[in-house]
Amino acid sequence: MVESLNFEFLREKHSELSDLGGFAEKYAWTDPMGSLTKMRLFAERMVKLIYETSGFHRGPYDNFVDLLNNDEFKHATPRVVLEKLGALRK
Repeated sequence: MVESLNFEFLREKHSELSDLGGFAEKYAWTDPMGSLTKMRLFAERMVKLIYETSGFHRGPYDNFVDLLNNDEFKHATPRVVLEKLGALRK
């Protein structure tokens, strides 16, 4: 468990997301590449959670780019958020 300044509000229901956000914060200055890796994992897990809670259809082998490019997801997600998720993916 890593306590987070910005992601602690997620701990009660989504402790894994809170931990990933906390690690990303912790590594931001000492290990920027590690921080980006944690943020990408955070983004992937968050998108999968959105699919689960929203009931969006996803295939059993869909990867992160497939999930981001799904029309149902794209229509429900603000463009600025899609752009940031795409940047984390790359």
